Amino acid sequence: MADPTPALAGTASQANSPPRPAATVILLRDGDSGLELLMMRRVEASAFAGGAYVFPGGRVDPADQSEHWLSHAHGIDPIEANAQFGITEGANGYWIAAIRECFEESGLLFATDSSGHLVIDSSRFAHDRAALIAHRTTLLEIIERHQLSLSLDRLIYFSHWITQAGRPRRFDARFFIAAVPSEQVASHDGAELDHHVWINPVQALEQHRHGDFHMLFPTRRTLEELAAFGTVAEVLAYARADRPRLAMTPISAMGHAGPVLLAPGDHPYAEVSLLDPDKTGQVSCELRVGALVPLQAGLARITAPSVHPVHDGTVAGVNTYLLGNERSGIIVIDPGPDDAGHLAAIIAQAPGAIRWILCTHTHRAHAGAAYALASATGAQLLGKPAPRPGLPDLPLAFDQELSGDETLVLGGLQIGVLATPGHAANHLCFSYAQGALIFTGDHIAQGPHSARTPADAQAMIDLVHSFAQLAQFRAAHIAPGHGFLMAHPNEMYERALTDRIGRENRVLRALRESDSGKLESLLDLAYHDLPAAVRPRWQDTLLAHLRKLQGEGRVTQTKSRWRLIA
Repeated sequence: MADPTPALAGTASQANSPPRPAATVILLRDGDSGLELLMMRRVEASAFAGGAYVFPGGRVDPADQSEHWLSHAHGIDPIEANAQFGITEGANGYWIAAIRECFEESGLLFATDSSGHLVIDSSRFAHDRAALIAHRTTLLEIIERHQLSLSLDRLIYFSHWITQAGRPRRFDARFFIAAVPSEQVASHDGAELDHHVWINPVQALEQHRHGDFHMLFPTRRTLEELAAFGTVAEVLAYARADRPRLAMTPISAMGHAGPVLLAPGDHPYAEVSLLDPDKTGQVSCELRVGALVPLQAGLARITAPSVHPVHDGTVAGVNTYLLGNERSGIIVIDPGPDDAGHLAAIIAQAPGAIRWILCTHTHRAHAGAAYALASATGAQLLGKPAPRPGLPDLPLAFDQELSGDETLVLGGLQIGVLATPGHAANHLCFSYAQGALIFTGDHIAQGPHSARTPADAQAMIDLVHSFAQLAQFRAAHIAPGHGFLMAHPNEMYERALTDRIGRENRVLRALRESDSGKLESLLDLAYHDLPAAVRPRWQDTLLAHLRKLQGEGRVTQTKSRWRLIA
């Protein structure tokens, strides 16, 4: 798998070498520290991942694909296995390989005897295990000799990792989750592995941060995902859920301290993938305040400092986009906050005369510099006025007021305008290149900006409706008001909608759990996942949820107390 300190570039042969199929098993049990995972340390002299703690696993061998396994394994047939992986043949071999590697490396065996009972004491096969490791026998021969059958259904398909291009050893690995059979005892093989430990994922990650528990990138990311669960049952339920299992292909990028690895889901991943098609690893994965970042022909971004503190999951910085060239003139989308340094950066780095300024909404973080930039450049100011100016909306007067249902032609560039109220009543999104790129302001952004609304029911209703409005575009990327370019826009809209539904469910749960029904109590319960210091910023959004539920007849308010209607 991928090394945590990636090479910046590989040879052409390395970059084009196909990854080898591999299978990995994440073994779980309920222990004294809660959820525990079996981690095994590879010997220091190993050619691959020496000294790293790993899950049992290895390459899929040709013998794992043998049709003889059809009569010696049960629980998942080849057609079902292929469907889970989204391939046409050979998937069941990954299950076989996972069980074989697990038995070789940990001594744990997922098999049933001739009576159909799960093997309890796998230590009685110690001699067979030693012979298997020494290549004096095969797993199929062991299974036939003891009249066993592999229990493929004990392994649940969990995730898919592909080593990034350019690495000398590349793997296309399928990760499985499995609860350890009762009373089976793990033991490392003493050859490739010299130590094993049952450990809580949070503890493992903490030790890794202190340099005492070396892990590969996919291993660490898997533990970060599992750290949210408290029991084996919770993990198995999550693993069995109908959810996309995207191929996780790490890419290299450059951070302030040197090379780093990114995986799908990391904020910079889509942008780095777009800007670094040759995978040189030289593209920055950080938002650099004041720097002009070319994103594509005729489009660049300058990021302003954050207006608010960024300890609530918010992506640091506020984006200003420059669209156009010297011939067409420059369109500035969201001039940003009233910050002298940011204003100077826009004027100095614009690749042509600034002729138009478009505002997605009139919050000061995004439109605070509107008047100053218009005054300095003579540019026209376009946007939609706030219906009720005042904090957080600025009382901007626009040279051209937009309704949110028009198409602009500015310097020969065609810009679609769409009204997307919710985060702000006057919020607009702008489409470019026949809708292939959408500038979304705070409607869809990295971090929680787009989730906040004014304290009225209509804002919450509008927010959800606006997500559906954007889905009409077949966009390739989103250019948000905070963060990096985002790929797969429709997935972003669906996720934002799911997040709104999830937060409403948390509000309902808070109403059931709160003794007082007061806003402060509900805020702490419904937003317990956020630091206490920033929760007050979400009070208006909580009120919007409550008032929406009140309008639906599900919640009532008496003085300062909110209650569920039975």
